[in-house]
Amino acid sequence: MSKTGQSLFMVALMLLCCAPSFVGSADEKPIVEQSESGDLEDFEEDISDLLNRWSDIPGGQVSLMYNGTEIYNKAFGMADVESSTLVDTDSRFRIASLSKAVTSAAILTLIEGGNISLDDKMVDLVPHLIPDELEGCDFPNHSTSYSINDITVSQLLNHRGGFDPSSDPTYWHWNLWSFQTNECLDIDGVETEYDNGNLAPISMETILSEWLRRPLDYEPGTQYVYSNIGYQILGQIIEVETGMDYEEYVTQFVLEPMGITGMEIGMTMPNQRAIGEVSYYDYENDTSPCFFPSRQDLDGEPVFDNAPDPDCGGFVVEEKDGGGGWIANTSEYGLFLAHIDGTINSSLFENPFDYFVENPDDTNGGWYGRGVYISSEGLDVWDHNGAFSGSSTRFKRIVTDEGEPIIAVLFINTRPSGTVDGKSWTSDRSTTMTNAMMSVDYANLTLDEGGGDEESDCTPGDTQPADDGCNECVCTENQTWGCSTIICIDDVEEEPTTEESEIDEGLPGFGFASALLMLIGTAFFSRRRVHITDSGRATIQHCPSVGCAVGGCLHAEPNHED
Repeated sequence: MSKTGQSLFMVALMLLCCAPSFVGSADEKPIVEQSESGDLEDFEEDISDLLNRWSDIPGGQVSLMYNGTEIYNKAFGMADVESSTLVDTDSRFRIASLSKAVTSAAILTLIEGGNISLDDKMVDLVPHLIPDELEGCDFPNHSTSYSINDITVSQLLNHRGGFDPSSDPTYWHWNLWSFQTNECLDIDGVETEYDNGNLAPISMETILSEWLRRPLDYEPGTQYVYSNIGYQILGQIIEVETGMDYEEYVTQFVLEPMGITGMEIGMTMPNQRAIGEVSYYDYENDTSPCFFPSRQDLDGEPVFDNAPDPDCGGFVVEEKDGGGGWIANTSEYGLFLAHIDGTINSSLFENPFDYFVENPDDTNGGWYGRGVYISSEGLDVWDHNGAFSGSSTRFKRIVTDEGEPIIAVLFINTRPSGTVDGKSWTSDRSTTMTNAMMSVDYANLTLDEGGGDEESDCTPGDTQPADDGCNECVCTENQTWGCSTIICIDDVEEEPTTEESEIDEGLPGFGFASALLMLIGTAFFSRRRVHITDSGRATIQHCPSVGCAVGGCLHAEPNHED
């Protein structure tokens, strides 16, 4: 067993918000529960067994949504093995290619806003990427009957843009660029621009511009070939059309209107990563030359020290923004999916479901829609995998017999290799997630009504004590009760808790109760919940359309390629 796996058995995990609750025996990977989420024993057992089979997984998260409401959200294992820091349900992970749906959603806002159309030509939208002519290269008059002038926005979204590189240039290290001999790559120009590697890594704009000078690998629209290049170009289109940074536009005009505040573009170097972001572990402990030079040698040449692949030896995550750069937790990514499939109504989109499933060039069997895979089982079944060294992510969407959508999201901070019981990680995870989702008796789920009776009328603004005797419930604008979610003071030791002291510091002049009531007043009218994070910060979090309740948002409880 690796160092990562051995460390997992040295730490006992505590529940973040309530009393300790462990799954399985002492030899199994413990799972930390966010809040009461109902009796989902079969689902939990399936996921727990999967994680225990792959015992060298440091940690991760899993969330389950039913009809737009999160009914299960748990964290497990280690966010950072060396410091024995635990994953919690707010921890954020690199989601890799699950970022493509985020980019596609931003493109949809531009289409519905009239900025662009699916039939627009790529070259008209990203003039800054069109390369100059180069001696020895036939660009722009390659011998083929097709060229980059034919590529449309629609084809980029469906991975049918003509790109089929034998080696993905978005992952190329400086050393690989410097030894290229292709006559259509301006290596001399790149070496000059980046001071022979001292200014590495190469920007995505330079990578794309150089690649567009090459002849296409096939006629656009005639084949499906999964390609990161196309989605990186879509990210550039967003910047040109909005005049904003890609991350800034997506955050302001896609994610925040959904109530999502914890997603952002990740950073490669460990000392630059976001607060609450996990550490990443290569399953085989592989190292490679870091993409960032550490110094110059005596001849002025860059020195690239070896580093773990997830820490800068494998890629530059901030440059892979539109194709794979986002970090998130499973809860917020599930909320994002519930918006883009139309489960949660939003003023952002008119008909997102039809947009995401469409591929005008594929009509039989499964296909790649616009940022998501569409299963051969039908338009209602979606999935997508994501992977870097040190990261593996997946979501799956299915529907009940009544057509109610179910979404499961699983993130871990390694990418397992090899086989267990004759199955690869990708295969085992896919089968297990599907079986776990289908094991739940969704027809008998009931909503947790918190401090009041959801069926009874109440007047917006009315208040009453929650059932626990210390939280406060407020009647929301849709006449359901929403309650705060603090740890009851009677349940903790007399010494001030982290939650109390840090909220007092954050709101000078107010005690804990006063500060919390102020947050509740802001929250209940906008269908949000007050949440005390693991670090003691009080935040307001978005609830799905159902509303809020004790323990968080209203949730359901059963009665029993990377």
